[in-house]
Amino acid sequence: MSVPTANRSTFITILSWFLIVGSSFNILTNGAQVIIGSMLEDTYPIMRLVFIVAGVGLSVNAGLLFAACALLARKDWARKIFAFNFGLGAVTSVIGGLGLFAFLLFSSQAESLPDSLFAAAAVPFAMAALFAWLSRQLRSEAIRAEFV
Repeated sequence: MSVPTANRSTFITILSWFLIVGSSFNILTNGAQVIIGSMLEDTYPIMRLVFIVAGVGLSVNAGLLFAACALLARKDWARKIFAFNFGLGAVTSVIGGLGLFAFLLFSSQAESLPDSLFAAAAVPFAMAALFAWLSRQLRSEAIRAEFV
């Protein structure tokens, strides 16, 4: 059962295409890292770790690409996956931002650090707000009504 085209919001369509393009780009970069890691594995032992991490990233991004295509097709399981992922991203961004602020404030060289660095430390909180908003939008009643 598919959702009629008239009931489809542009928010989901734009978000889905953004996620599809982003996941595809990440697959390309992870694929390049896997190839480079496998070629240099014998020369540099650390490249084994790069190879493994890039391979895991490649697998995760392939799954996210599949889920983004399902989100575009208005599958409810994909909406739930991205609502959870955006919520998790909000929480981890806040934790990372607090850790960065703590590091900057309690650093032995805190007085010598430029003020712009403290302003840049606000970026994780802006990202957390964006992720929380996206998660909330995906869980809203109007958006839920579009999914099967």
